Amino acid sequence: MASPPPPPGEAAGSYATALTRLAQLQSNRAITSLFDPPTTSTTTTTGPATPGKPIDINALAIPEMLAWLSRAGLPPATLAASPLRCVHVAGTKGKGSVSALVAGVVGQYASPPPPSSSSGVGGGGGGGRGGGVGLYTSPHVLSVRERIVLNGAPIPREKLGREVVTAAVVTQLGIDHVSMLGDTVEKIAWHKSGVFKEGVKAFTRRLPEEQAAVMEVLRARAREKGAVLVEVTDEEVERWGGVEGARLQGPFQKYNMALAVYAAREHLLQTGVKFEGCFGTDEWSLNDIPPEFVKGLKEAALRGRCEVFKGEDGIEWHVDGAHTDDSLAGVGRWFGGRTGGDEVRILVFNQQERDPAPLLRALLAGVKGTTTFTHAIFTRNEEQKPEGEDRDLSTQTRAQETMREFDSTTETTVRNAVEPTIEQVKSIAAQARKDGKACKVLVTGSFHLVGAVLKLIDHVEY
Repeated sequence: MASPPPPPGEAAGSYATALTRLAQLQSNRAITSLFDPPTTSTTTTTGPATPGKPIDINALAIPEMLAWLSRAGLPPATLAASPLRCVHVAGTKGKGSVSALVAGVVGQYASPPPPSSSSGVGGGGGGGRGGGVGLYTSPHVLSVRERIVLNGAPIPREKLGREVVTAAVVTQLGIDHVSMLGDTVEKIAWHKSGVFKEGVKAFTRRLPEEQAAVMEVLRARAREKGAVLVEVTDEEVERWGGVEGARLQGPFQKYNMALAVYAAREHLLQTGVKFEGCFGTDEWSLNDIPPEFVKGLKEAALRGRCEVFKGEDGIEWHVDGAHTDDSLAGVGRWFGGRTGGDEVRILVFNQQERDPAPLLRALLAGVKGTTTFTHAIFTRNEEQKPEGEDRDLSTQTRAQETMREFDSTTETTVRNAVEPTIEQVKSIAAQARKDGKACKVLVTGSFHLVGAVLKLIDHVEY
């Protein structure tokens, strides 16, 4: 794809130019939709194809990536010679949290960059006290710069323009992107375990007996690739209990924390850090983690994941971009655990690309037994009201009907944009204050929705 010219008045290497060019790349939905209908052709990248045989779009990914790296002047040999050391994280849910937690821990062992330097990448070099820490996650919530975090801060605007892996992680697995990854957890596990590397430890949560087939896939892939698979048991995590007071909240985060501890410890050992006491031996346990690990786990943060803040108007916002059954059930339990009593509880929900009904039911099932919503607003993800056009609200209407079936006492509304949704939330909160009640809001179902809400609340240009 040829790069588009910079916008009028913008230098070729400017931040605005970079955003313009990024905006012209295909969205994640545009990519995943390629897998929806079987596509046939008489040719493939590997030669003539049998008529009617579907193209393997996954097979095109690596050649395309190598082509883009070559265009950027980064052939594989250059990457292999780099001092960069990586922890590679894959999975259906928890990837962002585990990555942020690992970065939070490793950051406690890295020296800050000199004042004249913006930052660096890598982690724990030079005896464990040199170099910087880089974190890459996707998607972003408000700014594309969130995807690349250097030493705890988003990449500066002026900087936007063979991997040596020290550890690998496969987080919680579930059904997602089935047209691309397969329609069973076993098939998805096969793809996700592609991060396993020869001679490198890979960490995952040991699944219960009813998911033995999934574990066997991971074990077989580790054997195939020559990786060392370490299975973290729920019993060990429960005995430990996680770190209290962490910014990444939710009862499920202790499992992400455990994987992060294992991966961060291995990464730091591979980059020269020496640990004292039991934590430096093969007999260590999660209860032995040093203060630096505790501090890193507490301070790790990721926008749009179990994020809580209070606005100037007293509204307590809870935002999470969860968009699968399991993750929404977890968000429901998290929000339910933070509410109770005589208060106003508002749900703001959307999922534009999937059937919202089962997703909403999973969320409500997680909340059930602890609290109910007094109000529910189902909105599209666009920030502003449409001008002179009617937007399709069938998805929002279906979600509204699902809510009415689940709890007829909840007052429901359908909105065509986020701006009028926030106006309604503030109006409900104002009445709650007059009545002497607190107001708590849960925004979930989509990172696009979360991003739009946060942007309008913060009034910050990203």
